[in-house]
Amino acid sequence: MRTIRRSKKYDDLVSRLAEKPVNDQQKIFSTYKALMCFAACLGYERGEKGEVSDPIDFVDSRVIERDADCMDLIYLVALAKTRDANILKDGNDSEAQMASVFERFSEGGLGVLQKWMNEMPSDAYGHEAIIVAMQKYGYLPTPEAKTSQEEPTF
Repeated sequence: MRTIRRSKKYDDLVSRLAEKPVNDQQKIFSTYKALMCFAACLGYERGEKGEVSDPIDFVDSRVIERDADCMDLIYLVALAKTRDANILKDGNDSEAQMASVFERFSEGGLGVLQKWMNEMPSDAYGHEAIIVAMQKYGYLPTPEAKTSQEEPTF
């Protein structure tokens, strides 16, 4: 697997989400790999793909290859997108194609995250913007839904 790239335009977003600790405690995404995987899933779920323009290396191939879950996710996203099991065959061409599909959805997901951050500019770290958007789009229950689910019904 080759190194996964992203567009340089997301430097500030990546720094905000994967480099800066929230209130001096922990980062929202502990690694670039975690952010990349989340962004790819988000991009796929929302049907958002992007082109990697002004590319920079994002996650080194050695980091990816040592993580079976990450590799599985790359395979699954590529398989789901192409709907062709031949993409999983051994060979440099298929790996490059899988990496490209994964990059495009990761790029789309980074774009979605950027929109969410822009909708809540007062959130210095980005964690609140992500939670609010995930609740808004039904990926997380809202506080009201949690409360109503917890109350017993007779």
